[in-house]
Amino acid sequence: MLKFRPLLSGALRASVRTSCATHTSDVSLKVSPKTCLYDEASNITVKGLEPGAPITLKSSINVGPKQREFVSHAHYVVDGKGEVNTSQDFSVGGSYEGVFPMGLLSTLRPALEAYKFARYLKVDAFTPDIVNVSLYKDHLPIEAHFAENKSSRPEAIASCEMERLAMAPGVRRIPVRHGRIRGTLFLPSGPGPFPGVIDTYGGLGGLVEIRAALLASRGIAAFALALFKFEDLPKSFWRIELEYIEEAVEYLLNQPSVIPDRCGFVSVSQSAPSALACGAWMDKVKAVVTIGGFPFFFECHLTYKDREYFGERYDPRHMHFKKGRDKVFLDEGLFASKLHSEYPLTVPIEEADDDTYFLSIGGDKDALGLNRGLEVLQKRLATRGRSDKIRTILYPGVGHLLEVPYVAHTDFLWQDFSPVMAKRIGRKGAALYYGCDQPQLYSLAQVHHWSEIRNFISYHIQDQSPWYQNYIHEQRAYSLNTL
Repeated sequence: MLKFRPLLSGALRASVRTSCATHTSDVSLKVSPKTCLYDEASNITVKGLEPGAPITLKSSINVGPKQREFVSHAHYVVDGKGEVNTSQDFSVGGSYEGVFPMGLLSTLRPALEAYKFARYLKVDAFTPDIVNVSLYKDHLPIEAHFAENKSSRPEAIASCEMERLAMAPGVRRIPVRHGRIRGTLFLPSGPGPFPGVIDTYGGLGGLVEIRAALLASRGIAAFALALFKFEDLPKSFWRIELEYIEEAVEYLLNQPSVIPDRCGFVSVSQSAPSALACGAWMDKVKAVVTIGGFPFFFECHLTYKDREYFGERYDPRHMHFKKGRDKVFLDEGLFASKLHSEYPLTVPIEEADDDTYFLSIGGDKDALGLNRGLEVLQKRLATRGRSDKIRTILYPGVGHLLEVPYVAHTDFLWQDFSPVMAKRIGRKGAALYYGCDQPQLYSLAQVHHWSEIRNFISYHIQDQSPWYQNYIHEQRAYSLNTL
């Protein structure tokens, strides 16, 4: 197992595209690049200030269909030149401390108590997100910006906007309503052929597009596939027919610009068992990525051809509610009896073809204890002489979820329970603790895992594809014959 060791220097870089600067008298606030993809870093600089002066930088953004506001702030001390540069200067307080170039984005949190457990989640990849950055005198608490008396709220010295995109220019976004499959296909700019991947989220449900859009922006055709709680799909994750995913695989591979003989699968949390099963049983799924994934079937009834698995349900005895039952912690006993390689409901990934590979990613602060799932999958393959078929990465300071780069994550997230679970527990949902209280480490893991996923998919789906190698050979032969 690879245990990630972060390199703090030079880890966060991005190429400058456009920049934004606003000036108030002699003060300049600049964001560069102003417009870029979500997985690129931006740098914030301030000039024209009094040396040694305390200042506050604040970021805010309205997210999701309900346009809920998320905010972050950082306290800096102006250097001897009258400048502050977030890529190299030390934050002395606020939402984070230390040198954290993307801290004002990575530590965004819900602004109001009313939705304090909301998830920062970009569902629609088509529209850009606008982040407002403002500069204030002194070291101000975040509460000052939300004072009930608006006239007493601090006035910004300067402000600027940055635009975050999920889709690069030329990426094609194609809503899919084909037979019973529901999702959105993202195709990179150009004719291809491109490696293809199925992309699913976990127990959230609905259709989430951001990761698929960014994969397409980086040259990988990605099909964001809805599994439940979307349009006419089932309302819960309980009933899973893998034939539904198999139809999506065929749809993806039939696209003219996609390499047709194989594809990958990226999954998160509760969708991971389905992805692992597809890698084990479908001959065209050759590269499977799981992020914070369950290694066993759980809270589901999964079928595929003549196979059938009934996953166990949550045991309420391992759920501990705190503070008026808003928050719930899951103790280690919840999955303790299931996290071993020979547990009957562990996905039998050893049944995969010899040219199928797995990449399992997790955090050592996973509050569900699923970091141990990486060892479960490793051992299951090792005892069958197939240890070379899986690679695992364990990140320090990271909890259950790992988003694409620079998307903020909180340690508590609201979870709607399934109808059956809600009836057993006596409530419709709660804020589950997923574990993630070190934003710098989390941000570095986001950047690193994003590169690992893209390299893994490109290698196994493009470089190792017999069809693609033959295609390259024919293209070279054609080029030589036309000289």
